[in-house]
Formats: sequence, structure tokens, C-alpha cells
Amino acid sequence: MSTQSAITNRLPDLARYVLRPTLAEARLITDKHACDAAYLDGLAEELHDVEVKIAALEEALHLDSPAADDAPLDRPEIERIRCRSSQLSCRLRRIEESLGRR
Repeated sequence: MSTQSAITNRLPDLARYVLRPTLAEARLITDKHACDAAYLDGLAEELHDVEVKIAALEEALHLDSPAADDAPLDRPEIERIRCRSSQLSCRLRRIEESLGRR
């Protein structure tokens, strides 16, 4: 089985059960959660794990990984998390589109 067909077969479940829930949680973060340092640290770690998985998919599919366009450090943590989540969602969508899925 080729790498691309293996990815094509596993991507829907990976996206649905692993990647998208974390990205949605990050986009929907509330001000109440933003006050919880442990929650923010955990969410940032989950986003990092999602980014690693997306980068591996991009590499396997020979797609260029866009340069990180992180939110400026003077923005609140909650905004940086939302921004990172949006960037990762776009990259995931690009992977899905390259495989002919939406």
C-alpha cells in the first residue's frame, strides 16, 4: 500500500477523532479557561501534537509546510491559541483537499 493511499484511508478518522476536536476546542476557548494556566498549558501541548501530526502528513504527501505565522507575543495567550488553531485548520483542510476530500 502506498503512503498516499494509507493516508487517504486513515485521514478521515484521524481528522474526525484526533485533530479537529483539539482545533475546535482551541478556537472555542473561553475567557474563564484562559485564566486557568494548567488548562492553557495542556491545550498548547495538544496543539503542538496536532501540529506535529499535520507536519508529518504534509511531509508524507510532499506538501510544503507554510512558515509559522504566530500571533505577536504582545497578544493575549487566548488569541495566540485561537490564531494557531486557525492556521492548523487551514493546513489540515489543504491536506484533505490534496487528497480529494473535504
